[in-house]
Amino acid sequence: MGKIRKSAQYLAAGMLLVALSVIPLTAIADTGTFGSFIGIDTGAGNAWYGGTQPGPNQLWEFDGSDLGDFTAGDALVISGGEILTWKNNFDDVTGTALYYSVDAAGTTPSSFNSIGVNWSSNSPFNDAGGNGFSGAGDQKWANITSTPNVLDGLGVGTYSLSVYFEAYTNLGNRTDNNGGSNYVAEFSVTNNPGPAVPEPAAFMLLCAVLLPLAQMRIRNRVC
Repeated sequence: MGKIRKSAQYLAAGMLLVALSVIPLTAIADTGTFGSFIGIDTGAGNAWYGGTQPGPNQLWEFDGSDLGDFTAGDALVISGGEILTWKNNFDDVTGTALYYSVDAAGTTPSSFNSIGVNWSSNSPFNDAGGNGFSGAGDQKWANITSTPNVLDGLGVGTYSLSVYFEAYTNLGNRTDNNGGSNYVAEFSVTNNPGPAVPEPAAFMLLCAVLLPLAQMRIRNRVC
């Protein structure tokens, strides 16, 4: 009976040892994102806006921004994207992307287009705001695969540009979408400005100058 009890104790101890050796590895094995930025170019070069900003140096937040008023022929280009990721142990981040949707202001995004954001560097690195990071497994993804002009095909109106970010990992996708609300900025498209219309006083002055000239020309022809 004593031998059976000891065998059971040894078995329980062995199972506990196995459990303790596995649990810590499982607990710290993971992947995720910890920073995101979007670049916008309206003709003056790339300007960075913050999504999730992990450091003390803060950029202007993209969410809630007014990107301005535009007319046909203008450009509103997504000129940059940056995603910061982390990974532990044998897990891996295999790619990232920025997703965007252009819709009438106040409406739910209809569909999202993706822009690949390729790997840029392992730690140490600085983010778009100038904050430095050196954690083991930290990575910066900042080389975008396309730079779309979001004004293409739009008519007159007020629009929202909704953005979220995603990292692809061996443990599944990691999404940075502002808690489910996305990062949303607005802009407007207006009519092209027409030719300038002279003020009444300026128009009368112009007539006073041109009318005598026209009369002189008529007299010369008659003579």
